[in-house]
Order: sequence, then C-alpha cells, then structure tokens
Amino acid sequence: MPELYKHQQRAVDESPDVCGIWWKPRTGKTFTVIRLASSRTKFCLVVVLKSLVEQWEEHIIDWNNSDCQFKVISKETFRRDWDKLYSYEAIAIDESHIGFHNFKAQLHKAAISYIKKHNIKYIWLATATPYTSSSWSIYSAGKLLGRNWSWYDWKKRFFNDIRMGHRVIPVQKKGIEDELAIIINKIGSTLSLSDISEQAEDEYIKEYFDLNAEQKHAIKEAFDPLPIVRFSAYHQIENGTKLSDGYNEDRIFKCEKTDRLIELVGSCDKIAIVARYNLQLNNYKKEILIKYPNKSVYIINGATKNKNEIIKQIEKDEECVVLLNSMCSAGYSLSSIDTMVFTSMDFSFVNFEQISQRIKNLNKNKPCTYIYLLTRKVKDYASVDQRIYDCVMDKKDFDYKIFNT
Repeated sequence: MPELYKHQQRAVDESPDVCGIWWKPRTGKTFTVIRLASSRTKFCLVVVLKSLVEQWEEHIIDWNNSDCQFKVISKETFRRDWDKLYSYEAIAIDESHIGFHNFKAQLHKAAISYIKKHNIKYIWLATATPYTSSSWSIYSAGKLLGRNWSWYDWKKRFFNDIRMGHRVIPVQKKGIEDELAIIINKIGSTLSLSDISEQAEDEYIKEYFDLNAEQKHAIKEAFDPLPIVRFSAYHQIENGTKLSDGYNEDRIFKCEKTDRLIELVGSCDKIAIVARYNLQLNNYKKEILIKYPNKSVYIINGATKNKNEIIKQIEKDEECVVLLNSMCSAGYSLSSIDTMVFTSMDFSFVNFEQISQRIKNLNKNKPCTYIYLLTRKVKDYASVDQRIYDCVMDKKDFDYKIFNT
C-alpha cells in the first residue's frame, strides 16, 4: 500500500468533515480524498468526470487502506439519477468547479438535494480552481459545503448594479481578490506545488507571427455582427483552419505558425501541443506525420475513448507528440513531457490553468518550457490570439474582453 506525503497525511488527520480540497494539479489531492474517506467512513460516493471513472476506480484499489466501500459515478449519471442513489455517508466530488460551482446548474441543484435528502455527514469538493469566472463560483461551493450565505448579501457585497439602457446589470466589483481568498481558505485548504516541494523555475516564451494574404482575405470574408461568432472565426483563421459552416467546406491555410510548430516538434523528443479546435489538431497530426513519419502522434480530445491507455503509453514513449484539445484539461498527467506549446488558447482561464499543470508533478524538479505562438497585433487588425492571451494572464475568461470591446 503506497504511503502519503506529509502534506497529504496532515490533510487526512486535520481536515474538517465538510471542506474543499483546493489543491493545484499534481499535488496528490485524489489520493488524499481517497484516504480521507477510507479513514472516516464505510461508504463513499465519488462523482467524477465521465472520462475519469476507470482511473478513479484504479486509484481506489491502490490507495484504499480500509474496508470503506466506494461507488464511482460520472457527473452525468449523478445529475440524472441522484434521487435513485443509495444513501452514502460521504460524497466526494472531483473537479467540482465543472458544473457544481454554479448554483443555477442542474448538477449543483442535484447535489444540494441529495445532501439534504440523506443528511450527508462528509462532503469533500476537490478542484484546483474553486474560483472560475465570477465570485458566484465561491458562493455556490460554499452552499454545497453547508454555508448558509444569503444570495442578496453576497450580491451586495461583491457586485455593483450598473444601468445599461432599460436594464440593470450586476457587474463584479474590482479589488475583491484578497477578500475572496480569505473566504476560499475558510471553506477549504489551498496548496500549490511550490508550497511542498522545490520547483525549478519554468521558462515562458512568446513568439509572434504575421497573417498571410490568404488569411487576411478570409478574415474579411468571415465578418459577422455577433462578436462570439466573429471572434471564433477570426481565431480559427489566425491558426490556419476554418471549420465548415454548412455552406463552405473545411479550409486549411498554410501559415507561418504551422511551419514554426513543425520546427519545434523536430527539436523536442517529447512535446505537448494545445489547440482549441479539433480541425486544427487533425491538420497538425497530418503535417507532423508528413515531416516525421516515424513519430508517434496522439490526439486527446472529447472523442478520445481510451484516454487512460493512451496516457500510460505516452509516459512510456521516449519520443512522441501529444495534441491536446484545450478543453480536455483535467484528470491526467503528462509529467514526462517538459515542453508545452499553445497554438490557439482556450477562451476559459480555468481550462488554461488546468492544462498548463498537466506537465507538472510533485516529484518533478525539472523546469518546464511554455511556448505561446501568437498572431501579431497590427494597426488595422487586433489579434484574437493576443486578446485571449491577455485575458487568461489576467485570470479572466475571454468573454470579459468580447463584451467590453
């Protein structure tokens, strides 16, 4: 039976029966949650992403050191069947920020109902990002953890009502980060890799690229009055692809960014490449195999069914390329890889934060290199790449910029 690290054992010994485990990726929160449950209860329900069910079941076999019985189900199953589930003494929710940190979402409502119906004694929420795009995420997590906070008081405390025409829109106040951090630490424990181990200083590189004539023409053709449609189309074209809209076929643009990416692949034994669009990932795989036909190239996206087996193979390979959809950001480790390239960043800060940590590890003291391939901002064109980068570096979703442009 594997042993916990000191910080994990301390959490098992000292954590309240109801709390958040707000630990950054690669700090061992999964194993800590399993030991928390096995040390305190006989029956525990674990709710996880659908793609992680089997992985959690494997970890429980390895880390459960008591006769505690675990039931692992997907979030989709929980949302559908919560009122049919048996009464468990404990519930643990992994990656709780997805669905559960939104009091309007069906998952949150289902969890509240299940906890109340069975008077659950032990509740653990596990995520590296308890705060998503709004302080309402903290409010929602607190409600699951038994905090009897007033919706009206919270809104008054953290939001200002701004009149826009005939409507009144609540806008989150600025400068509330320290206050929210105090609340987060009151309802759970926070931990990062640098708190528990010596971490080498990582390298961050930004490279800029110009649009070619074909891309510029395609951007002019892609104008749409709806900002989200317009920016999504521009972003795709900046990165060398344009998905079919039902009237036009998929388009691939030869561009500087793709050429540079192929060069980077040739300079690294193992490399992870992050992109927002599956058409972009598929094109990269095609181009990489043309240039390096003997390279192992893996794609991890929402359609990947055998992700656990692929991850295990990646960790064994001495040379390979891993193409990651930016939304597939949680629940796996690529710690054998030291270089991650962002070619088209996700609009979500949470997804960026999560996927950046995939190549980190508690026992890894080797520096990681993060490379951002960005379209250059010019006088007559504001780069979407740059706008997204600016937003996530400021810990905001790209929506923030879309609707404040």
